[in-house]
Amino acid sequence: MIVNYFSILRQALDWTALFKDKSLSPVWNLNDFVAFLFPVAMTFIAVNTGALSQFYSYGWFTGLILGGLIYYAMNMKAKI
Repeated sequence: MIVNYFSILRQALDWTALFKDKSLSPVWNLNDFVAFLFPVAMTFIAVNTGALSQFYSYGWFTGLILGGLIYYAMNMKAKI
């Protein structure tokens, strides 16, 4: 949401479009889902295997940064 608001939409929200499925901000968005799921999967691997323990130790920061970068990259690729 932070990346979308500041980088993608340039701080211009259409409040009524937030609640419509066929709009600029749809209810279901694959980019959102992937950007959320990838850091969750990394944390899940870190917890269950012990590998990537640094990722788990700083989970809030690493998940936020990694998810934001993935979301930004996927949206910039979609614009091209």
